[in-house]
Formats: sequence, structure tokens, C-alpha cells
Amino acid sequence: RILCTGAAGFIGSYICKGLITQGHTVIGVDDLSGGALENLPKQPHPLFSFYKVDLNHYADIQEVFAANRPEIVYHCASCAREGASEFQPRHITYTNLMASLTTFELAIQYGVKKIVFLSSMSVFGDNKTPFDERFPRRPVDPYGINKAATEHCLEVLAETHGFQWTILRPHNVIGIAQAVDRYRNVATIFINSILRDEPLCIFGEGHVRAFSNIKDSLLPFLRAAELDEKLDKQIINVGGKEPVTVNDFAMECLKHFPEKHDYPIIQAPARPHEVKEAWSTTKKSEELLHYKETYGWRVAVEDMCDWLRAKGAQKWRVEKLPLLN
Repeated sequence: RILCTGAAGFIGSYICKGLITQGHTVIGVDDLSGGALENLPKQPHPLFSFYKVDLNHYADIQEVFAANRPEIVYHCASCAREGASEFQPRHITYTNLMASLTTFELAIQYGVKKIVFLSSMSVFGDNKTPFDERFPRRPVDPYGINKAATEHCLEVLAETHGFQWTILRPHNVIGIAQAVDRYRNVATIFINSILRDEPLCIFGEGHVRAFSNIKDSLLPFLRAAELDEKLDKQIINVGGKEPVTVNDFAMECLKHFPEKHDYPIIQAPARPHEVKEAWSTTKKSEELLHYKETYGWRVAVEDMCDWLRAKGAQKWRVEKLPLLN
């Protein structure tokens, strides 16, 4: 029995479906603030149940643990708007660190054997690239600080209470079903902007990332739940092998809209504290989780362009940030 928080989100929904395919009983939890019901496995399903619950509503999430007694927890729930985190620090901390501690505390109380935490490459901050798992945590924004603190808390709690853990650090995972949000997910921002005939806005010059196709990352995510001593107490990067500039990524998106000639691109100043180069090593994920790139990020871009074109231009999901006028 595996409980997955953030079950209706992009990565969480893929994990839920993947676990069901493997024959596990899955309990999905999500408050639907960022995810969508359409991402979930079709219900009723003999191996899947869903609870619309805010992880910070302690009594409600405790009922879910008590009713289902999960053996493993995937903690995917997160408000992942890193670039906006400096303009909503309280909300970021509430939906990341505090929600995580509620989940971990109840997992310990109900005897969970293992926690798989989906963290973030943001914990590396401004380390040199490629980021290696052995590098110190040096986050530079509230989102990264929250993720780093959550990792550290998980390590300490496991040492005290004796459960297994694996921390995954996915980076720039893209694919069908990713949320269309004004403050996160550059792939859907670019593609939806094109569909809406709005200029592409690129912050900073020469910024480099490595994008990951969810089709390549999913099996490694699923393998992380195995009760294997080789995976216990391991932090593992999972993601793309090929560094690419954000400008080149934008051009790859535009390639799938040949009718959009000479498309306008705005080169804006870099955002506060945004790391210029952020990409990670893959050796550990290849050795422990058998990560390999069968599809690659360009296929993911093509899939997303086809998917969003079929859906049509989407209204932006925009939330007012308390520290942004």
C-alpha cells in the first residue's frame, strides 16, 4: 500500500499510474491547488483511491493514514513556483516545509517503512555544474531553502525513528499533463504563449538547464520505492543529460509551429537570485535506478506541442503574490 501526496499533479499522477500498473494499491492525496482531477487514474479503480485533502489539515490527513495504513509514502506535493517564491515566502513555506513535516510525522506514527521524497535541484543553488549529489546544499531562494530544510529534516527523523528513505532530485521534468501556470514550467509557458500569440519572454542571457522527459524519468522514480539497502539513505539526481540554453529550448518549441514566422522574443533582465547554470550529473541515477534517455527532451517538447495544440490556447493560471505589485 503506497500513499502518494500531490497525486493529481504532473509527476505525482504519473507515479500513481505507474505504481498501479505494477500492481500496487495506491492512495492518492491532493488539495487540487495545482493538480487536476483529469490527471488521476479513472475511478472507481480496484487499486486506487483518492482523497482531496490539504496536507496542513492535520486531522484530515491523519484520517487517511489511519484508514489505509500505507507501507510506503511518495511525497510529491509541493508548490513548485521557485521563481515566485521570493514574492510569497510564507505560502511557499506552508505548502512545502510545513506540509512535508505533517506528512513525515504521520508516516512515522503509522509505521511507514519508507519515504520517497521528491525534492528539487534548487537545493544546489549556485554550486558549479554539473551538480553532484555530494555537493553541499546552497539554496538561494525560499523554495530551495524549503526543499533543503525538508531533506535535512527527513534525514534527522529517519535516524531517530528508524525508517528507510530515498531522496530524488528531479530537474526540469517535462511532458503531457504539465500545468499551464504563469509562474512555473517554462515548456508550457512557451507553448501556451505561442498558442495565445503572445511574445516569448526569456529572463537573463545564456541561462542553461537540462530538461527531462517524464517518459525517461518515470521508471527510475518508481524504482526508488524498492525496500533495497542500496537505495536507503541515498540522494539521487534524476534528469536530463544534455545541457541546453533556455533560448535554444524556446527555438525548439517554435520549431513545431512553422506557421509562426519571425516570432517575437523578449529578452528580459534576469530574475532575482536565479541561478544561471543548473544541470546535474546522471551517473548515480544510472547505477542505482537504471536511468537512461530513450526518448529525450526534444520528443517531450513535440509531445507537449501536439497535446496543447489539441487542447487549444489555455487561460493562464495566475495567483496574486503578496510581495509583487
